[in-house]
Amino acid sequence: MKNSTKIKLYYGKKGKENNMKRKFNKKGEYTIRWRFRIIRQEISEAILRCRFTLKNNAEEISITTRIKDFNKPDMYIGTIEHALFLLKKGIRLNSLESPEGTTACIGYCPKEQKWYGWSHRAIYGFGVGSKVKKGDCAYMPADKRDFLDDCIRFWSEDSHNDVIGHECENDGIMGVKVEWIYSNDIPNETARGKVGGAFSSYPEQFGKGAWEAETIRDAKHMAIDFAKGVS
Repeated sequence: MKNSTKIKLYYGKKGKENNMKRKFNKKGEYTIRWRFRIIRQEISEAILRCRFTLKNNAEEISITTRIKDFNKPDMYIGTIEHALFLLKKGIRLNSLESPEGTTACIGYCPKEQKWYGWSHRAIYGFGVGSKVKKGDCAYMPADKRDFLDDCIRFWSEDSHNDVIGHECENDGIMGVKVEWIYSNDIPNETARGKVGGAFSSYPEQFGKGAWEAETIRDAKHMAIDFAKGVS
């Protein structure tokens, strides 16, 4: 981030020592009141940092949030335009998460009761009742056969003829090999009529296939799958 600033917020009026005594309960856990104070601080800080970054024409922005486990690393959001876009959609910055890495790719919109997933390519929201079917970006194959069918579907296009797939091993990694014959009308004349192919390794864990979100937790799961699918 080209421009940054420190935003210092204070809790209460009786001094740091007294506040620290009320910070933890007898079990050594954060008190409910202190949790709310941290949430309020994080929301205020995130909004102020967005405004500061916009004012100083910075190209990128990152935020720190500790609301879930109080020890999260900085998450990269992207351009200031993207950060403001998320805010305008009602997605809480303090709800942002990065399931696989340091880039925020899911967030919650309380007004719509939806979890959103996104990448630089697309964004979509999921709520109770949302459905995922084959061909959707959030679709995750349920087993090996489903994975094979999904790979064949992905590589089937007008320029690929006679698309087939089979299970194979590549450098000790099991997965699926899909092959095809390039059509005679593709721009690259040297590839016309020749065999092409792609290998895809099996995922560490298969998904749910076609399914419907029955809870907000399910909707969050769909948002994560969508973010993976468009990454």
